[in-house]
Amino acid sequence: MTHTGWIVTIVLATAMLGGSAFDFHLPAIPLLPEQLGASVVEAQWTLAGFSFGFATSMLLFGALADLYSRRAVLLGGLAIFVPASILCALATTPEVLIAGRVLQGCAAASGNSVAPALIRSLYDEARSVRAMSIFSSLFGLIPVIAPALGALMIAAWGWQSIFWLIAGVGLLLVPAVGFTIPNDRPESHETDLWPVVRGYWRLLAHGKYLAYVGSQAMGFAGLLTFVLSSPYLITAHLGGDTNAFLLTQVIIISAYILGANGTGLLVHHFKTDGFILTGAATQIVGGAVLLAYAVLADAPGWLAVAFVVAIFDAGHGIRSGAGFTKAMDIVPTHGARASSLLNFFCVALAGTGAAGVAPFLAPYGLMPVALATFLFGTGSLGLLVLARRL
Repeated sequence: MTHTGWIVTIVLATAMLGGSAFDFHLPAIPLLPEQLGASVVEAQWTLAGFSFGFATSMLLFGALADLYSRRAVLLGGLAIFVPASILCALATTPEVLIAGRVLQGCAAASGNSVAPALIRSLYDEARSVRAMSIFSSLFGLIPVIAPALGALMIAAWGWQSIFWLIAGVGLLLVPAVGFTIPNDRPESHETDLWPVVRGYWRLLAHGKYLAYVGSQAMGFAGLLTFVLSSPYLITAHLGGDTNAFLLTQVIIISAYILGANGTGLLVHHFKTDGFILTGAATQIVGGAVLLAYAVLADAPGWLAVAFVVAIFDAGHGIRSGAGFTKAMDIVPTHGARASSLLNFFCVALAGTGAAGVAPFLAPYGLMPVALATFLFGTGSLGLLVLARRL
């Protein structure tokens, strides 16, 4: 493997660790009311809290990555991530677990702040879209592998074991990052933090960039609102069990990976905007079918829901890598901040969606999730149309 290959591998491993920390925890959600005395809403907040922590610190890490070396940002994130994971493992109340998850989410954002900008700086547009599509495919495997492994570990050693595992992996990544990621200065050439932070205001005032970001974020939020709600939704309302939840993950993530790989294979034959538009259109179709099924079905089943949601997820797979590349190319001098702000909106909207539907899951089941998914898909396509006119 070339030196560039090793750099990309280590930074992606660090980013994927954050995703694993999120998904490892999913099988534990139904157990928390009994084992920690948590309510359904508190159990869901162990996911939403991670998402909000991730989104909030994404902006800080993005600014730091455009000011200092990316290696320093990754090492700083790991220095927080490992103790936060240990705090989660030692939690004996819902409040402590939620606090640990928020802190863990904050630290996990470091890898995701650096990865897209680093990939874009190493490759041209076509290779960057392909690399980001591969990254999306690998990242898409996490929701399949992590919950399955997490369920096995929980059955054998309890839900605390998943946090001990990811803390250990975080420790192993510290020397890997220290010896592999270069200690170079970013492209922004800024020397003070405040001008870098002000760069976010310039991004927020850039209509075309903001429209693309909003479109990408809404597409992601529709996907993740279902994923965050699915552990409770499938077992309590859709006639499934833990195995049904895991199979649902396999189905929807397989669709996502197929979409992302299709983009990676065809990137030299079609324009970036074409992939984004195709993905957005596919998502709105999936959202509409899911909402219609929720309205018309007397007793919605988990397997039918899984295949319908797979349409929505395939659409996001098609557009994901192209969307990140397009957003960063609009403002090439803002590197990590451009990708971080995109990630911020993605995760913040996803956390808002999950938290928003959580109080309605128990009384209404699939309906609030389907409605949120459809609305996110509709908003995503609308913003994309606006972006293409600016």
